[in-house]
Amino acid sequence: MWCFVRQFQTLIVGGVGFLGVMATLAFNAWLARRQHHRTVAHEQSVVRSALRTELESLAEAYRDRIATLSEPEQRHGGANLSLDAMTGIYRSMVSRIGLLTASQVRAVLRAYLLAEQLPERLKFLADDFTKPEPGYVYIPSRNFVHAAQMHRNYLEDIDLAIAALSDGGQAQ
Repeated sequence: MWCFVRQFQTLIVGGVGFLGVMATLAFNAWLARRQHHRTVAHEQSVVRSALRTELESLAEAYRDRIATLSEPEQRHGGANLSLDAMTGIYRSMVSRIGLLTASQVRAVLRAYLLAEQLPERLKFLADDFTKPEPGYVYIPSRNFVHAAQMHRNYLEDIDLAIAALSDGGQAQ
């Protein structure tokens, strides 16, 4: 046996060295995959948290508008409503929306598409004769019920998106 080892010692040492290199490469690949998964999980968490926070702020703004448009003392005259869709975070994160699950993407896209559509829809209820400040639309009191209902309808989808983002990405 010792003669065999002596005769092929270069081959044996080379084989052991090769196995060591292969083990090191496999271990490094495992570490890289693990790091990649942690990075992706962190990015998913960041995107979910940022979008959820913005949607919660948007929902609160819609609730405030609904309350304002529903108050009887507001029925005289009209109100200036902002046309700002408040979707800046979404716009900055849209390239990373693919990190979310399919159900989260579906809910988030629907909520944001509606939120960005609302300013254009509000213009249909606006008084054409009143010239409000730039970035605002004047809604006469006769259209408050319709404007409030529009906000309620859109708020449902925003609440669904918040719920989808709050589940931590478990549902697919």
